[in-house]
Amino acid sequence: SNDALTEVDDQESSLRASYGCAYSSDGSKLFTSGTLTNEISRFDQATNGTLSNRTSSASFGLSERINAIAIAKTKDVGIVVFNKGSSASIGAHTFTPSDFSLDSSFVTRTEEVLNVDISQDGTFAVYVGKDAVSAPVTSTGRMNISSTNVISGGNEQNIGSAPNGVAIAPNQNHVATGGNSSNWLRIYNAAMSSLVEEVNPGFTKPSLCWDSESEYLVSFIDGGPLKLWGWNGSNTLTELDSITGLPSITATHRMASITI
Repeated sequence: SNDALTEVDDQESSLRASYGCAYSSDGSKLFTSGTLTNEISRFDQATNGTLSNRTSSASFGLSERINAIAIAKTKDVGIVVFNKGSSASIGAHTFTPSDFSLDSSFVTRTEEVLNVDISQDGTFAVYVGKDAVSAPVTSTGRMNISSTNVISGGNEQNIGSAPNGVAIAPNQNHVATGGNSSNWLRIYNAAMSSLVEEVNPGFTKPSLCWDSESEYLVSFIDGGPLKLWGWNGSNTLTELDSITGLPSITATHRMASITI
């Protein structure tokens, strides 16, 4: 391809966005999380891509790092997850993108929550993270979100130590997770109560994303191949294509997500 990336704008310290970013449903606001503070930032974004009017959320009141952020498409709700200092600390917190208010916290069972995705309608989210220090061992789980953005716990699963990838299909029928137990890429039903499909992608802890029609899944790991999977009505993942030789990001950086 002859397409080239052109930098349009940057804002302040990169540490404000070192661990994730997400757009509002209309694309007019950019939300970022990072290691600089225990809050998230919000920018206005013009149609030409330039950013302005940075504001900050209220403090989450934690010293832990915000590891990831996600925002629903059709409901005014977002969610962040944390690098927890202990099993008693909260692992997730909802917020309202429109007025930037903080809503509800939730204690996940995982010791550190590494990534999160939220359904398009904002009624549930799924997290992945390191195994809990107490039984039952779990590394991924569903969080139900009420009409007032209050979080409650749902079904949990163990998919191996410190998985990174999680992606809810846009049609909200399935959830893809990328753990490192036996290298499996797993597909669960939306309730996270039943395993539907599992395949060995050939590498551990892949990042994942679905296409808009929930018919294809892309998996990626830094330094490894980018793979395209077909997902059909028979609930079977089929590898369709693979790209190798992609550049590896140095150990001082991280490439932990992918999007379409």
